[in-house]
Amino acid sequence: MVCLAIKVVKAKDGILLSGGVPAELANASEVEIFPLRDGAYLLTLKGFIESKAKAPAQSISLSQKEREVLSKLVGIKFEKRVPKEVDKILSAEEKKVLQQLIEKRVVHIFRDSKYPDGVYSVADAAFNAAKEQQAAAATQETQHPIEQFEKSGWAVIENEKEAAEFGEKYSEEMRSGLIRGIKGFDKKYYVISHRFYQAWQKKVLSALSKNEEKTVDEISAELKLLPSACRCILVHLCNEGEAMERHGGRYIKV
Repeated sequence: MVCLAIKVVKAKDGILLSGGVPAELANASEVEIFPLRDGAYLLTLKGFIESKAKAPAQSISLSQKEREVLSKLVGIKFEKRVPKEVDKILSAEEKKVLQQLIEKRVVHIFRDSKYPDGVYSVADAAFNAAKEQQAAAATQETQHPIEQFEKSGWAVIENEKEAAEFGEKYSEEMRSGLIRGIKGFDKKYYVISHRFYQAWQKKVLSALSKNEEKTVDEISAELKLLPSACRCILVHLCNEGEAMERHGGRYIKV
């Protein structure tokens, strides 16, 4: 970012700007000034902000890991979102992902007199997407597995008590095969409706490869399917011998 020195000269009807004024501003008949905070203002062409507000939001394609790092970042108060503090929170792998977000211009480092070492700022569209993800994750974590299943057609059950409640409510459907349930190696129960499994089985298999291992996050990002839902399908695919889980939670097609 290039900083231009602009001279401000008082005039009878206001002020005159001179010096390193960009040609786009110098040739404009009117400009607008918006206060950001004490000592900081935004100078734009007249109508620029309004036109941007009316413009359709650009879709941002992000991987699951990028969304997770963004979610962590926006969860930090702005004044604490400085590199020194963020470095304490993110893992080495997450720091690499953050650098990718900076290269994509989804995240940039803002510097001024208050933040001489910089503070991480997130693009509006990405910020809103991360906030929505936080809200969705929080809702999902607090939902009972039965509520989750009735809403989405799949659920991950964490304990024996909830598994027993689920089995009692859907005993007939599970006997008839309308609902599948498997206990994973992580001792969680992965239940999924036959309809949901049929809708996503081939899609998940097509995302897998016999030669390249993929994580749940990579597959879910490719298919735009929630990681928990994706893992539900993968657990059942492994049970049927169509996929295999390798070390580190990586999957291949059999």
